[in-house]
Amino acid sequence: MISSGIGIAAYALAIGFLGYFLPSRMGFDFLDPVNIAGYAALAPVFAAARIGESRRATWTATLFGVASILAALALALITLNQRYRFGRVLIPEPFVLLAALAFAFAASYFAAVLGARLLGRGWSAPSVKAALRRSVLLFLLVLLLGGRLLPPEWKTALGGLLTDQGIVYLLLGATVVFGAVGLALQRRSTA
Repeated sequence: MISSGIGIAAYALAIGFLGYFLPSRMGFDFLDPVNIAGYAALAPVFAAARIGESRRATWTATLFGVASILAALALALITLNQRYRFGRVLIPEPFVLLAALAFAFAASYFAAVLGARLLGRGWSAPSVKAALRRSVLLFLLVLLLGGRLLPPEWKTALGGLLTDQGIVYLLLGATVVFGAVGLALQRRSTA
């Protein structure tokens, strides 16, 4: 739970790690669309922290996930611009950033609706939060390490998707899927 002292400290540590440490270590590479997409994919982890904490948990959790990623990205961009003064403001490509934020919203919404469904089926709030966090982190781990295990010809074929435009299309496609599944789950739970 975020409202406890340990929860607040863990949250601040996570935002600090994402907003200061990683961009400081990555430098200009932080602006790569894959990294921005990775940040957006962490939104459901933050959303999971708010599941079951209020009557309007779905929207509270969704907005908390998106706001957390916005805070981490804003701090990261401030860190990057302060550390590497380049003569102009360094920001990700606008379409990549917009697609990433849309994905963060849809993925957080899906996680919040799924969490509410699981709570409605008798799961405890800590169990739901842990399951959602583990699922998202496992997904990210597979994405990060899975590419190393693929055959070379698959890597070449997938490499074409990792352009700015390819990342935007992937994020927008995933946004539609997560948003549609989230809406379907919410309609089924209210029906």
